[in-house]
Amino acid sequence: MRAIIMCIISFFIGFSIQEQVRQKTKTKTQAEFRQTLFTKGYIFTQQIDSTRALQQSIFWTFNGDYNTLNIPLILKTLVDDRLSLSRGLQITNITNSNSIELPVNEFGSLDISAYMGGNYNFDNTTDGYFSLQLQLHKFETDANTFTPAIQTSPINYNFGIKF
Repeated sequence: MRAIIMCIISFFIGFSIQEQVRQKTKTKTQAEFRQTLFTKGYIFTQQIDSTRALQQSIFWTFNGDYNTLNIPLILKTLVDDRLSLSRGLQITNITNSNSIELPVNEFGSLDISAYMGGNYNFDNTTDGYFSLQLQLHKFETDANTFTPAIQTSPINYNFGIKF
């Protein structure tokens, strides 16, 4: 229950920050739905100035054995026309298990991670990207009632090319 409350609070804190930015810059927040093979969710972008934007997202990721809810709050900086860098915080929660062999307590743990990443636009259809997430803190339910079957890594990284 504590994990659910933390997810909700963090999502609304992000919207509060975006509203404060919107009030100062007098711009609108852009909402976008994204779906890939393993992820779907919404991205809310608030442009701060010509080179910086604040992004709040909510994504559901399907990892095969279990599903996660991810709520990142990211500051993106445009370095030049092709390169952008990102940094911020991400809250991740295991929402359910797709396997009877993994007894996962829904919303039983909560990971808070620092997020760093970048994106390079090769042309209009191809992007290279990388990201690194360092786990800052992990909250779990009472050890007397639940032992997590899934141990998350303190460091997660992604890199690749999008076509």
